[in-house]
Amino acid sequence: MNIVDRKYKILLVDDEPEILSSVQNLFSDQNEIEIQIAKNSEEVMTIFNQAPYDFAVVLMDYNLAGVSGADLTKEIIKINPHQIVAMYSGDESQKAAIESWRSGAVDFIEKRLSSEETKKKINLSIKKYAESSEIFNSAPKSSYREIIESIGLSGGSPEMAKIADYIRRAANTDACVLITGESGVGKEEVAKAIHRLSKRNTMPFVAENMSAITKELFESKMFGHVKGSFTGATENHQGLFKKAHCGTLFMDEIGDMPLEQQAKLLRAIQEGEFFPVGSSKTEKVNVRLIVATNKELEKEVLAKTFRQDLFYRLNIINIKIPPLRERIQDIRPLVENFRKKNKIRQVFLMEVIKKFESYSWPGNVRELYSELLRITSVFQDESRITIKHLDSKFFDTSSITETQKMSLTFEEFHQHSQEAEKKLILEVVKKYRSLRLAASEGLKIPYSTLQSRIKKLNLSLGGENEKIS
Repeated sequence: MNIVDRKYKILLVDDEPEILSSVQNLFSDQNEIEIQIAKNSEEVMTIFNQAPYDFAVVLMDYNLAGVSGADLTKEIIKINPHQIVAMYSGDESQKAAIESWRSGAVDFIEKRLSSEETKKKINLSIKKYAESSEIFNSAPKSSYREIIESIGLSGGSPEMAKIADYIRRAANTDACVLITGESGVGKEEVAKAIHRLSKRNTMPFVAENMSAITKELFESKMFGHVKGSFTGATENHQGLFKKAHCGTLFMDEIGDMPLEQQAKLLRAIQEGEFFPVGSSKTEKVNVRLIVATNKELEKEVLAKTFRQDLFYRLNIINIKIPPLRERIQDIRPLVENFRKKNKIRQVFLMEVIKKFESYSWPGNVRELYSELLRITSVFQDESRITIKHLDSKFFDTSSITETQKMSLTFEEFHQHSQEAEKKLILEVVKKYRSLRLAASEGLKIPYSTLQSRIKKLNLSLGGENEKIS
């Protein structure tokens, strides 16, 4: 079994000093294994209430003083349904084995076994945990994923595989490409892929956000200027078109350009030439245009906020990128790519990936990478990323679609619902600053019901609000 570069914690639950010492000695030569000890049920429950997702395996004594190992296993699994528990028993009866299986233990290890056999069985339990919980870089790749990665992007969905095909086709031409999609879906990455696969790939790729260019500086920014052409022009300046000569000019947020700027851009595209500000000399360039927007330009044309003639010039090849919530098969490859690119050693449990897959990602891939950066930076001393490290937004039912809700387990949906209920109660109480008013006017429920829900959800209203009646 290969568990190189990963740390696994075992919680050893036993009240016999000889057993504790024996098991610890078993793994003294495996630096990747860390053993924590609990000698009774109170210690176990304290540990699990504080860190329910920290352990790869719980090695549980079947006959603990004052409590059955099987009963304690049931309590642990209530807290973490995915916990791997291996029962460690001196009682070899059929009854002990059956009770262990029924409690949720995945293995029944007899204490009479040799050290070698015991170690082998415990390592097998760790392997079960690893295979069911962690992301491996060696995970099998689907044909979709191979198609996407062959053009230098990350994903595993049929939607992105189709886009990869469009990218290859677009790269073989010099036609203008219009890339559409919500903010953060990765439009610039698609533009870069087109350039990278094109015959212009050794020439410049110049990118600019068109919404950031002011009206006063538009011509200078796009076409350049000569020294002395206006106050502050202390030297000649190359515009974006000139910088991108023989290469690719990527203009993002093209739909945010004012009409006056659109007319000037259209002339440069039609004629293939322009005058730098303050110059009477025509500049000619050979530039491949790729533009992007999060707006629906057809609607902008109808609203007369975008020129129809410019739209026809730009919309030669159209690539529409779906939002991340509609291609959740891309999430795991994107996470793996982030880890590889940033040399992240932390591993992500599958429970985290499932939460990612049930979230709506309004900020799309940009939001995903931002969340990954936050988690891996704030918790850089952690070896494993679990759902305890996630932001509360991942437990809010308002953030998931109806289709995504259908894919949740009952436990996951229940947790989502509870978080949404907590959020609603807090917002209503804050608005009315009175529990009675919040109940009767805000939530339309009896005051006693609100009190009951606050108690059941273990909800802290904070400060003076708790005294409001």
